[in-house]
Amino acid sequence: MRKRGEHADGGHGEPWLMTYADMITLLMALFIVMLSVSTIDQQKAEEITAAMKQSVSKRKSQMPFQDMKARIDKIVRENKLERQVTATLTPKGVDIEFASSVFFALGQADLLPEAGPILDKTAIALKGLNIAGVTMNIEGHTDDTPISSPRFASNWELSTARATNVVRYLIDRGVDEKIVQALGLAATRPKVPNRDQGGYAIPNNQAANRRVVIRLVRS
Repeated sequence: MRKRGEHADGGHGEPWLMTYADMITLLMALFIVMLSVSTIDQQKAEEITAAMKQSVSKRKSQMPFQDMKARIDKIVRENKLERQVTATLTPKGVDIEFASSVFFALGQADLLPEAGPILDKTAIALKGLNIAGVTMNIEGHTDDTPISSPRFASNWELSTARATNVVRYLIDRGVDEKIVQALGLAATRPKVPNRDQGGYAIPNNQAANRRVVIRLVRS
């Protein structure tokens, strides 16, 4: 015989309360999972959108530089200078590299007569660069062979004079002087080693290191 107030389940309370509590707990867990998934998806969507915008912006900013590279490549083909002149796209712009032999005699900084037609066409291409905030660095590079002459005390003077003469030529052909600067770097930034492990000069490498670079960079 049950006493008044006792339940048939042995005094553990109404069974439906436990089921109801379990259901509420499960619903709460479901809502938390759904919220979490929604938040992650939103974050991913925002990241994807930002990445797409950045990619589109980068492509747009590179278009003038791609056009510049195409113009230089055409000049190279027309003058058969594939071994002496290269144009390379960079993350910030484009580099136009000329072997020094195209412009200068060995150890000299005066532009050779045959340099004129190439620089004239290059100046036309540079003037057609339609993009704001660009700096044009003209770099002179030498090999590591020391030079000492009445005109040039070292490779610093030689490389600076070469860069300066190219700058002056381009400005005379209408390139904006406000965006151009000359840099003489001597042998501080070789493309390839000037010498082998025994310290002997590598003539082909030294020739590759003697160069002028027109570096177009977005400021």
